[in-house]
Amino acid sequence: MKGVVFSTTFFVLIFVIFLSFSNYIYFDHNRSLINRSFKSALIQTAEIQSESQDNFDTILDTFLLIIEDNLPKGFDYSFSLYGYHQDPLLIRIKLSAKSKHGNYHYEMEETIVQKEAETNE
Repeated sequence: MKGVVFSTTFFVLIFVIFLSFSNYIYFDHNRSLINRSFKSALIQTAEIQSESQDNFDTILDTFLLIIEDNLPKGFDYSFSLYGYHQDPLLIRIKLSAKSKHGNYHYEMEETIVQKEAETNE
């Protein structure tokens, strides 16, 4: 009888540990995917903005067009443009993602600054 109780307890413990690891892997995978998409879209937005003379209002629209297809589904996203300067180019954007089930919440904030071109004298 003791062996049955111990083996059942051990099976339940292993099952709970497996579920915890699966949950952590799912969390980390989504965080990594959102982070990579966020940084990539920010770099692409900076490249587009450095070539054009768009204003403050169109930056977030450009960023959203680039990032919207790369983000995982099942999350509610909100983006905020915290800072923008044209010359040298500076863009600062905050992303907030919350899963539709309410289990996960990610917040990321990135700033990209264009490096000044060096002049040879």
